[in-house]
Amino acid sequence: MSTAFVAGARLTGTVAEDCLDDSYGFTAPYEAAKHRAEQLVRDWAQRPGAVVTVLRPSVLVSHRRVPPGCPHHPLSAAGVRLAPAARQGPRWLARTTGAVLRPDETLTLRLHLPRGSAMNFVPVDYAADAAVRLAARPVPPGVRTCHVVHPVDIPNDLWLPAVASVLP
Repeated sequence: MSTAFVAGARLTGTVAEDCLDDSYGFTAPYEAAKHRAEQLVRDWAQRPGAVVTVLRPSVLVSHRRVPPGCPHHPLSAAGVRLAPAARQGPRWLARTTGAVLRPDETLTLRLHLPRGSAMNFVPVDYAADAAVRLAARPVPPGVRTCHVVHPVDIPNDLWLPAVASVLP
């Protein structure tokens, strides 16, 4: 299981299934680790007779709670990182970042996203079903990479307010 985020810091264009390019760098250690792991699997698959199917799901979502001890979802991980700052308040965050606030000011964090941009979210059950179906298909030796995505991207102006509403 890989991830669509092996593309790292690449922000434009289409990333084909056979593309594993690190020339754009990475925005997070998670992306770099997934890229490296996929590269190791691809290297292993060069052995005679080896058969590998690499699945690259987009952002997996579920209505179920994450069990204790499991890694946080990438979107909730941002909230977990911001929660201590939110509990300390805007003055603490301003002091930490060097910002200057007047007594009557609040601090607003903004995400700079291209106008009209969107994200792809794929329900976990949908992705699991796709994985089972793909695994059942016979393939020749080598590497087969499949993007597992939902057919419809969600505009950022629809999902970001929902995420913001549950953050502290």
